[in-house]
Amino acid sequence: MLYAHTLAGHPKEDWQTLQEHLENVGRLAADFASLFGAARAGATLGTHHDAGKATEGFQRRLEGGPRVDHSTAGAVLLGQRWEASPSRQTAALGTMLSRFLAYPILGHHGGLPDAGSEYGTGLDHRLAPGNIQKLPSWDPAAIPLPASPMDVYQELLPLICKQGRHPDPFRICFALRMLFSCLVDADYLDTERFCTPDIYRLRPAVPALSPLAARLEDYLHRKGFLHESRVSPEELEAGAAAPCGSSDRQKAIALARSFIREQCEQAAAAAPGLFSLTVPTGGGKTLSSLSFAIRHAIRHDLRRIIFVVPYTSIIEQNAQIFREALGDEVVLEHHSNFVHPDEGDDESTASLQYRLSTENWEAAVIVTTSVQFFESLFSCKPS
Repeated sequence: MLYAHTLAGHPKEDWQTLQEHLENVGRLAADFASLFGAARAGATLGTHHDAGKATEGFQRRLEGGPRVDHSTAGAVLLGQRWEASPSRQTAALGTMLSRFLAYPILGHHGGLPDAGSEYGTGLDHRLAPGNIQKLPSWDPAAIPLPASPMDVYQELLPLICKQGRHPDPFRICFALRMLFSCLVDADYLDTERFCTPDIYRLRPAVPALSPLAARLEDYLHRKGFLHESRVSPEELEAGAAAPCGSSDRQKAIALARSFIREQCEQAAAAAPGLFSLTVPTGGGKTLSSLSFAIRHAIRHDLRRIIFVVPYTSIIEQNAQIFREALGDEVVLEHHSNFVHPDEGDDESTASLQYRLSTENWEAAVIVTTSVQFFESLFSCKPS
């Protein structure tokens, strides 16, 4: 019997088997990657990432033996399997794809490697024939078979090519990081579920967006953002002529806010893409954009709303409004300036749940800075 994880103070019979871990991670990674059409690639990463645990050396490591490289074997095994195809074309495709998927497999603990490195940590060095020969032998029968390279290629093609034809370097790198994220999240979640179930159970469930639309509607009513009927441009023009500070002017501002919100909600029905909203201060951009985002996400079956704001002085104000409108449990504020109210209290469930949510942005509404957003998307680190 091969094992993936131990439990302190428990007999081997209670340890997690390698088969269970690989199947769990493969299923989770496939689920995550299916959201952008790459379920087979995700499953292949999940089932091969820990192939090096099917070795005598790693099994001894579980009982206190020396450290063992358990990630390189998965990349090597995947290449061997795909390159063994009787079709020369399929074998060549398998060689290319196995190298592509080797990046997340090799980096699922230490981070995405470079292609080459003078320090001997890059992909080329680790997959060099001389270094592969030094790896301990593993049991390939313990590792589930991957999807065919052609099936994986067909999934990845629209992700890495412009107009489905021309491979694009940026798209290739971005798809690679998305797959890396799916593998890392799946691996860490299954490990956490087995090794520290008490922490795993604290991970908050992401609320559905549909109830949030009703919650926001109620909040807008209470704040006077909703008008009983459609606001016409003629009404806005008439209100603009009212003297500043007068009650008529205040009514005109309320009408303008309603008009802006109406335009945003109408735009929510459009196909996903780039939208622009230019409104003067006091026009209700924060709530109108939130109204657009929730309706647009529901319309197109999206799961998260991410507000990316350049300045922390603005982000804190926006996040507070979102919490007032939707509830504290819905909004995840994640940036360098944010301090959770219970931070420092290691026993606080709320503080721990916040830290867990920042690991994979498991929240309906995420409010973050531009710096944190790009670090989350483009970092090569598993964290």
